[in-house]
Amino acid sequence: MGSHKDLFQKIEAIESHFNDGSIKAGQKLLKSLNLDLKSLPSVPNKLRHKHNFVLAQSRYFNDVSSFAVNPKRAEMIKEVQALINDSGELKPRDQANKIHEIQTKWQQLDNSSRPASREQWEEFKTLTDKAWQPCEEFFAELDSIKIENANKRREIIASINSYVQSSDFKKNKNLYKYLKNQFDEWQKFAPVRDDDFKHLKQEFSAARKPIFDHLKTIESSNKLSKENLITKVNELSHEDNSENIKAFLEIKNQFQRIQSAGRKNDDRLWKELNAAADKFYAEKKAMADEEILLLKKYIKDELSNSSPNDIESFLQTIKHASKSKEFTEVNKYLLGIKTKAAEEKKKNKLKDFESLIDKIENLEDMDSIPHKIRQMVEKSNFNNDKNLLTEAVIEIEIHANVDSLKKDQSIRDKINLKVLQDKFNSNLNDQEKFYECLEKFFNNLSSKNPNPDEKRLWKRIVKTNPRLS
Repeated sequence: MGSHKDLFQKIEAIESHFNDGSIKAGQKLLKSLNLDLKSLPSVPNKLRHKHNFVLAQSRYFNDVSSFAVNPKRAEMIKEVQALINDSGELKPRDQANKIHEIQTKWQQLDNSSRPASREQWEEFKTLTDKAWQPCEEFFAELDSIKIENANKRREIIASINSYVQSSDFKKNKNLYKYLKNQFDEWQKFAPVRDDDFKHLKQEFSAARKPIFDHLKTIESSNKLSKENLITKVNELSHEDNSENIKAFLEIKNQFQRIQSAGRKNDDRLWKELNAAADKFYAEKKAMADEEILLLKKYIKDELSNSSPNDIESFLQTIKHASKSKEFTEVNKYLLGIKTKAAEEKKKNKLKDFESLIDKIENLEDMDSIPHKIRQMVEKSNFNNDKNLLTEAVIEIEIHANVDSLKKDQSIRDKINLKVLQDKFNSNLNDQEKFYECLEKFFNNLSSKNPNPDEKRLWKRIVKTNPRLS
């Protein structure tokens, strides 16, 4: 339980999640808040009011979610009813699997959205119970299934014994994978009778033993190969330290390509390999320290008077200290200069975007306009539908989190509900929705010479563009 300040902050976080469209994250945090509040002896009025507000929001989102998922639940009820109607067409095992599959999907919906209503749940349970009745005979025959599983396991044992005796046995470079596959296959055939379990397990272990013995031989050979590579690293002595590191990395690659030397040896040998190269990286660090001194001097004496090209050229001379804070500082300064230039470029692009509405009539003057938007204009039907035009603008404002005009509030409420439903059903992001609405706007202009009302609507779109960008 936190302080009142902590609880207010938690409510702000919930509101932020709801505003961003992260409904599930907000509702999860709300559950935690509810527990916190229950533990308080008393709740201040201001805190209670804010809590009631996010509760109302959550209920609203639950209603929207139910609107989206209830048809799915209705479809699952139809699936169960179809199983009952088609009873006898499926094998008992398949029928049982199908019922389990539908029940799992139902549970997933309950976990990801508002739980089903009592009426819906009771209808679903009644039908699944009825659909399950033909499966009872299947479970009555479970003993015969256990016998069948035991026979399948005997077949696996026989297959392994045959494989071990074949000429392919010692040629296989993926014996670990083979053993895993056989074990996975073995696990599929369970359960078996208690009196079969022990001796089948013993036979399974005996069948695999020659493979494990062979792997031990291979592991010994791999151990020797890895030890030889470690010796090579110890013998490296190039004058150019970068050549030593380069050679080490090549040897390291070879080392990694060698298969296991056994669980007990792999970690130890890996540590020894890297320890053998420590002296090369110590020397590299010394070189990096020298470059850091150069960076510090450059920051002090030259950085503020250098052009972006000069800074880039200097940074290219730094080979060993590229991860230092000094290098980062210089690079950050360079990035700042470039960002400022990019912002200026962005402002110019925004000006072009603002003037777009005045250029529609003369497409030859639209070279500065993005190709995607130019295409929208060129393909426009100019339907002259003011209502659709206004709706397109308001939806863009919603996605950009920009207020609409008071007179448009009723339209915005209607569109806002659609946007919320889309969050559950659409994969489009806000930028993609922006282009979709923009296309709708151009398609419903009156002509290539927009009237003053249409130009005013365009100004509203222009205001949203920086937010969406």
